[in-house]
Amino acid sequence: MNLNKSLEFFDPDQIKGPCHIIGCGAIGGCIAELLARQGVKDIHLWDFDIVASHNIVNQIYTEEDINRPKVEALKKQLRKINSNIKVTTHEQGWENNIINNYMFLCLDNIETRKKVLLYNKDNQQLKLVTDCRMTLTQGQCYTAKWDNPIEKNSLLDSMNFTHEEAMAETPVSACGFTLSVAPTVRIITSYAIANFMKYINNKEDKMFKKLIISDPFRAELTAV
Repeated sequence: MNLNKSLEFFDPDQIKGPCHIIGCGAIGGCIAELLARQGVKDIHLWDFDIVASHNIVNQIYTEEDINRPKVEALKKQLRKINSNIKVTTHEQGWENNIINNYMFLCLDNIETRKKVLLYNKDNQQLKLVTDCRMTLTQGQCYTAKWDNPIEKNSLLDSMNFTHEEAMAETPVSACGFTLSVAPTVRIITSYAIANFMKYINNKEDKMFKKLIISDPFRAELTAV
């Protein structure tokens, strides 16, 4: 893969070990694509779901992927970007596995997200957690260095609500589908990967953001 357009800005060889993407839906798929385009060489994909026709609207998949496992469809797309990328797929086990190196948490259930983090709470192999969430028009990205107790506990504290409470705040269609649009997905995932790249470029840099909130439809951004 020719990285001449980006290598002087970001060298993926600084990443020692795999990046784990937990959940390969709208957010996870875009996260994976952006990592692959930056030359990340080792990616683990975790998801049990298959591609459905309604996923095409806001996810990275195409009609030819319908009825295929998301991890396999995404693996195929990543290898189209970089034929040398190492992609490992997992269709189960994210709730009770020790995740090493870098974790991108992209599940659509807040309670499952919290279970994953609590299982890894004392995991010294985990360096950074990026947790992306989304409503119809707003995206949120939380980032925590896992060896920092304050950042770790702050991320866990942000999950003190139930899946049912989250769904009550989420618009649904007349047919019962959760409403979601691609611009919200693309904006928050771009911020998430830019933040990750900034961290990798300088692990001591205090300027990477712990929380990013974006609303592309109001052209609003909050970053702290």
